[in-house]
Amino acid sequence: MPNKHMRQIIKMEGGDGEVQLIQGARRGEESGAGRGRRRRPNESAAEEADETQLLRAANVAAQSQAFGEMERARLMELELQRAKADVVRLQVEAKVKEEALQAVIRCKDDIIMLKKQLLQAKDAEIRWLHAEVARTPQVQAAAADAPAPAPALGRVASSGPGFLSNVGRYGASNVLFKYPKFMAWDQQGNVLVADAENHRLQLVRLSDGACLRTIGCKGSGAGEFQFPFGVAFDSAGHIIVADCWNHRVQVLCYSDGSHVRTIGSQGSGNGQFYGPCSVAVDGSGNIFVHDGLINSRIQVFRGSDGAHVRSMCSTGSGAGQISGWGSVAADGQGNIVVADGDNGRVQVLRSSDGLHLRTIGSAGSGAGQFYRPRGIAFDSAGHIIVADSYNHRVQVLRYSDGSHVRTIGSFGSGNGQFICPYGVLIDGQGRVIVSDSYNHRIQVMQ
Repeated sequence: MPNKHMRQIIKMEGGDGEVQLIQGARRGEESGAGRGRRRRPNESAAEEADETQLLRAANVAAQSQAFGEMERARLMELELQRAKADVVRLQVEAKVKEEALQAVIRCKDDIIMLKKQLLQAKDAEIRWLHAEVARTPQVQAAAADAPAPAPALGRVASSGPGFLSNVGRYGASNVLFKYPKFMAWDQQGNVLVADAENHRLQLVRLSDGACLRTIGCKGSGAGEFQFPFGVAFDSAGHIIVADCWNHRVQVLCYSDGSHVRTIGSQGSGNGQFYGPCSVAVDGSGNIFVHDGLINSRIQVFRGSDGAHVRSMCSTGSGAGQISGWGSVAADGQGNIVVADGDNGRVQVLRSSDGLHLRTIGSAGSGAGQFYRPRGIAFDSAGHIIVADSYNHRVQVLRYSDGSHVRTIGSFGSGNGQFICPYGVLIDGQGRVIVSDSYNHRIQVMQ
């Protein structure tokens, strides 16, 4: 048994326990060595020495065990201190992250507010243009239910320079339009018009101004539209529609208008849109979407299944950046041409990767300058034709260098005049077909 004089006093608060332990052990050794113990009867001196040696060994073992326990206690104390420090650090990090999260939330709220203000500003601008249009004879006559001649296509050579004919006026019946936007040719030479505020597509035969059929109606279901803007055809006989305020692109069967698939939803992620306004299909069947109102980018989708392939451009005014509504068109040379609306220019990008190749025009009202350009078309003579919407004209430029060739039209409601022209097409005879949006008609110009 251990020496009864050995005192194992361990205090965790400091080093006193270690000193007392050593002192107690020393007193036990001195007591055992100095005084010895009373020899039992018949016990030899050797036996007494052996027992004394065993007692000393037991004292040493007990001392070692006590030191070990003290060391473990110290390590546990250090571990506890480290744990406390980790808790404090994690609390600080959590607070920093929470503050950062709150800052991100405030930033997102500010962005949402700015987007709302932008939309309000655009709505105010549209209302102003509507007020301007309301003063035109066509709209005043429609509002007063005044009789108007049936829309027809006819040559009026003396009604304005370059003017050949027009189709439509303001209204909701067939061959009547409310703010027609972009257009596309079908294989029979008929024009498919995005009749935006009537929330439908109209197929029009230009030779006599007849409406062959309408596609879609107002709504958010499959095959329904909320302000369709852009239209295009693919090689499989599908119509591709930028369904603007449903924030999606719809693919329809041209033969009967049935719904094939929907691409995208509202948002800013890949494959999402905020007010898509224009679509184009390249020679490989890829669909290019001008997602320009808020997201300011071009998105590319696989034509076969609508899968997102990549995004091009970003918000800004630098090379390869865009801002606001515009349009997108394929030039047949492996490039995508973008009407960069709010920046007042046209940009040519390589379709495979979005690399900026060149810029045509700049913001302004002079020859070769643009104020919110919209529709783009190409003729066989190497020209690019641009609907210079807020300058109320159409400009023809050399595609190779952007030099100005001629201007078509001016502001007004007469034949050969425009209010916010939107879409442009070129026919086989080199005639320019223009959707004269705020005059609610399609004009054919030489």
